Amino acid sequence: MAAPTSDFSTVVRNVSGATRFFGYLPPYGKELTTAGNAGSDYECPGDLVTWLYNHNRIGYNAFIYDVYTASPQVLQVMKSPSVVIQDSGNNRVYTITSANGTLATANATDGSYGGPQIVQ
Repeated sequence: MAAPTSDFSTVVRNVSGATRFFGYLPPYGKELTTAGNAGSDYECPGDLVTWLYNHNRIGYNAFIYDVYTASPQVLQVMKSPSVVIQDSGNNRVYTITSANGTLATANATDGSYGGPQIVQ
């Protein structure tokens, strides 16, 4: 079974209060409606911040402004990709999760959970 794509995507939401076009959202910009309406969220495969930094520096600067500097805030990051690790012993891929303040690993391929893991 393939890994759930939701583990490896970024979700952003337009919180500006008006429908806006965000030219830096891949692949060719996206128009997002106001928060609470259909079309206010955009799910981007992978890590949007890293992609913008590596491929669209002007877009990266605009994204950082919209998320962290604009007053009032224009765009909100609702979800970032999970941290992914690979166990070299069994060659399986895991994501890091938290349940009631305890860190654990989740098997990224079937969603089953391992026990709490010590993270250093």
